Order: sequence, then C-alpha cells, then structure tokens
Amino acid sequence: MRTDPTIERLTRFALEADSEEFPLPEESIQSAVRCMIDYFAVTLAGSVEPSATLLELYAGSQQGNASIIGKRRRTSLEMAAFLNGSTGHLLDYDDVKENLGHGTVVIAPAVLALGESLGKSGRETLAAFVVGFEVAARLANSVEPAHSQQGWHTTSTCGVFGAAIACGKMLGLDQDSMASVFGIAASFSSGLRKNMGTPVKYLHAGQAAQNGLKAAMLGSYGFYGSREVLSGKRSFGETFSSPPDFEKITEGLGERFEVCANGFKLYPCCASAHTAIDAALSLRAKWRFRPEDIEEIRVGTVPIVIDNLGYQEPANITQARFSMPFCISLALTEGQVTLDNFSANRLESTEVKDLMKKVTLHLDPEMKSLGYRGTENSRVTIITENKQIVTERVDAARGHPFNPAAEEELRNKFLQCSKRALEEVNAVKLLATLEDFDRLPKLQHLFCLQDFFLTSKSNYNTPMDA
Repeated sequence: MRTDPTIERLTRFALEADSEEFPLPEESIQSAVRCMIDYFAVTLAGSVEPSATLLELYAGSQQGNASIIGKRRRTSLEMAAFLNGSTGHLLDYDDVKENLGHGTVVIAPAVLALGESLGKSGRETLAAFVVGFEVAARLANSVEPAHSQQGWHTTSTCGVFGAAIACGKMLGLDQDSMASVFGIAASFSSGLRKNMGTPVKYLHAGQAAQNGLKAAMLGSYGFYGSREVLSGKRSFGETFSSPPDFEKITEGLGERFEVCANGFKLYPCCASAHTAIDAALSLRAKWRFRPEDIEEIRVGTVPIVIDNLGYQEPANITQARFSMPFCISLALTEGQVTLDNFSANRLESTEVKDLMKKVTLHLDPEMKSLGYRGTENSRVTIITENKQIVTERVDAARGHPFNPAAEEELRNKFLQCSKRALEEVNAVKLLATLEDFDRLPKLQHLFCLQDFFLTSKSNYNTPMDA
C-alpha cells in the first residue's frame, strides 16, 4: 500500500525520535515538562467546576484503572482521556500554540492515560508527547489560516493526529501501522468554531484526546485507514483547507521543535482577548481611570480576534470567556483578570455591565498587513468624559513566546489553580514532583501521589463504584 511522502516523513520521525541515533533536545523535553505542569494546574482547577461533575455523571459506571485528574476515581482508558481533556480545557486557561491552538490539553490526557496503563516512565511519556505535539502543530501550520476561516477548530481537528501518533509511539507500532493510524485519525477529526462560548468547545479537547487514543489502539489491532489521507481529492488537506502547504510540515522537522514555541496563558479566557487585556491593565495603571469617567473604549485588532470574541452581551461565564467587552471591563474595574474574577457576581455587576456597553471592536487599519491572525495584536483606545484620549498597542500578550511568562508567574498560576482541589502544602509538593516529571520511574507514582493528596481535601470523592 502506497504511503503519502509527508506521512512517511512524519511517521519515520515519530519512530526515531528519542533513540540513540536521534536523541530529543533537552530543551524540547523541558518545554514538555512545563506543558505538563500547566496542564495539571488547569485540570485540577477545572475538576471542581459543576461541569466536571456532569462529565463524571456522563462517565457513569465505566470500569477501568485509568486515573482522573482531581478525583480519586478510576475509569476506562478512553473515558479518562475524554474526561481529563475536557476538564483541562473547561476554564480556557490551558496553554496555547500559534495555529494549533490548545495542543497539550489533547495530547497530554491521551499519553497519560495510556502511559499509566503501560507502566511508562516520565521520560517515555514526555518523548511521546513531544512527538505528538510536533505532528499536530506542523499539520496545523500547513492548513492555517484557511482551516480556521472555514470554521474548523484546530485544537481538535489537528490535535487528534498528535494524540494518535503519540499513543502509537507508546504502543511501539511500526511505521506501516503508524501510517495507517494517520488515516484512522483523519476520519476522527472534527470540531467547529461555531461552538466557541458553549460547553461543546471544551469537549473538543476531550473528544480529540479520546479519538487519538482510539485510533492508535485500533491500529495496534490491525485496523487501517488510507495512507494517502493528507493530499489529493477527498483528503484531509483538500477538505479542510484551500490549499494546504505541506512544506510547512517537513521543513526543519527534527531540527526545530514546535513545543519550544508554546505559549502559556496568564488569563482564564480566550487567548484572542489577552493583548487587549494587557493594554487595558497598562492604561488603568498609568491613568488611574474610574469606570464612570470612561465614555468610550475602542479595541482595534486583527480578524481572528473579532471572529473568536463574538459575545457582546454574554449570558453566562462560558460566553464571558469569549467576550471582549466583558474581559476589558473586568480588567478596568478589577485591575486583574483571574479565575475568581470570572464569576456570576461580576457578570451581573452593574458597574461591569455599564462599562461593557462602552466597548466596541473593529479591524485596525494599521494591522491589515498582519493577515488573519498576526499575533492576535490589539490596540485599546479609551476616551474619557472630559474628552481625554489615551491609547496603547500590544503585539504579544504576556505568556506569548514573544513575551514569555516568568517562571515565577507560571509557578503562581499552578498554585492558584491547584489550590482549588488540593491543600496548599500538597499543591507545593505536587508541583515539585511535576518539575521532575522526566525522572518519574512510572506514571503510577504520580497518580498515587495525587490520590494521597486529594484525601486531605474536604471535597473528597468516593470511588466510582462505591
């Protein structure tokens, strides 16, 4: 059976990566460690949300030995990937990669579930994660921006390939089987941007994690899909983009690692709002406006930001995470944008509601040359009641690879998030363990530690079969 040359290159890379002949750069492994730390942080934070409880109810009585992050429960491999992926994306606080979107929250749940069951070490898990991230990110690079403009959500549509190849590597599949897994994953690829601001958006991550794991498992039993699924008529590339640029997949493959250019969110909302939040917070600190002094707030930006932040009057917190008026108003009234700020009380606040009505969003003429995405640049202009006009432009949000977060900021984020599910002393201990992820002899040790820490928290959850 003929294999598409691009798929052949990718699968060969996946098989050879982290071998004696082709060791992965330490920078890529340490970047993967940071991704895992951030992933555990946001998933622990999401695990105490009401929606996480609904996801557990959906899981029902499925039996298995796979761990659920933030819970002392076990379930099947596929359900663990689904629950942990969905919960990790629930607060829209997980890390973000240009073009791919949220790669970690798809690939990490899949390799953690499978790695735990296979008795894999931390290093083996990280190597599979790096490989999966590379595949997903490069595939996204090849189909963007047309892919997103057509309405597809790259987190799930491209993330599923990364999860599938990462799990295939963990299962020890040969190159022919890995190529077949590509074909299976292609038919499992889905996710529409129309669902941004609804609970389905965070299910995209769980679905892609589950489907990627499923594709690899099916491949291990001999199922196969087309090995030419990327290009040609009725292929992934032609169906999902117009046209794809597959040179972006293989250019620098094995030399430049996409995971090293990942970004980490410092605000729990859509990344498209972050540059404007930074600008609003800076203007507030410089000029010390009172909300009632403001007559108008204009946000100039690039097309993807307008497409992603379509909720002018959000009806709930899920929509508020995709609302520029709410995010800007929160920044200007509170002076910070945190998990605690995203609450029904703030959404119903008269002060916030009044300020939201003053926010307008438009394409900035000076940013036209940046194309559809740019770096999700924004310019915030505030006009006061006395006609004072101040403005600030931000081209890379805090946490973006061009404006990276400090290690202390990421540490504080982990503690802020994990303290929702763990006692603070145990959150610190878990962080120390995650910082040495590459030295874990087996993943079971990590989940046993999590279970022990969860027993001391008052919201103790009984086992699923209790």
